[in-house]
Amino acid sequence: MKGERAVWWIFFTLFVIEIVLGILIFPATVATHPEAAAFLLGITGFLVFSNRLIFGYGSIVDITYALLQGKEVDREKLETMSKEPAEKVKDLSILSLITLWKNSLEPYKYSYYLAFFIVLIVTILFQLNITPSYLNIIAEALMLGAAVPTVIVWGLDNFSAAYLDEAIKKALR
Repeated sequence: MKGERAVWWIFFTLFVIEIVLGILIFPATVATHPEAAAFLLGITGFLVFSNRLIFGYGSIVDITYALLQGKEVDREKLETMSKEPAEKVKDLSILSLITLWKNSLEPYKYSYYLAFFIVLIVTILFQLNITPSYLNIIAEALMLGAAVPTVIVWGLDNFSAAYLDEAIKKALR
């Protein structure tokens, strides 16, 4: 949890530094390379937004993979991460706790995908030539920057689902 917070603060700080540098110190550089600035803002902004999902799904992948390998799993951590009252989860299996943890990430995942969808729709609207062409390039660069963390979130979500399905099948045998 501390590592997740540290990484969030690092990306948030980079995001703020990019904005401050772009507005106050290097406006000429941003004006000459707006697509690079938009890409950097897109990638760091969406890394800040996706931090919980990347760490959550990544941890689920690690824990489920360890479970499939027959290693011991920290039950207390799973009980904490499931976001359920302790009385409710004390008798649940490890796989149930992992499933609860994965389900607790769903609201974040859908709000993240909604934000990316809005950026994508705005980019598509800009591509319809209703605005000046330089805005099209900036919107596309922002969307491409936002796509990088989105692919990471999507991949980790799929890996966590696949490992969890495999662990459940193994437990049912």
